Amino acid sequence: MKAFGPSFVGLTGSAAAIADAEKKYRVYAVKKPLQNGAYGMDHSSVLYLMGPNGKLLNFYDEAISPDDLAKDLEQKL
Repeated sequence: MKAFGPSFVGLTGSAAAIADAEKKYRVYAVKKPLQNGAYGMDHSSVLYLMGPNGKLLNFYDEAISPDDLAKDLEQKL
C-alpha cells in the first residue's frame, strides 16, 4: 500500500476473514506473482458508500463519470 500513499488502507486480516469480506462485498481478487518474489493484485475497482451505521448506501463502478458521482454523493450526504 505504500506505493499508493499514506491515505490508502488495505484490507488485512486472516485469510478466512479476507475471503469472507470478498464474498460479502462480491469482490474479485487474485494475487499474481511477479519477478523477484514480488506480487501484484488483480481486483475489482468498486467504490462503496457506507453509512454511519456501517450499512451499504450505494456502490459505484468505473463506468460512473466524476460529475455523476459528485451529484449522487451530494444527494446522499
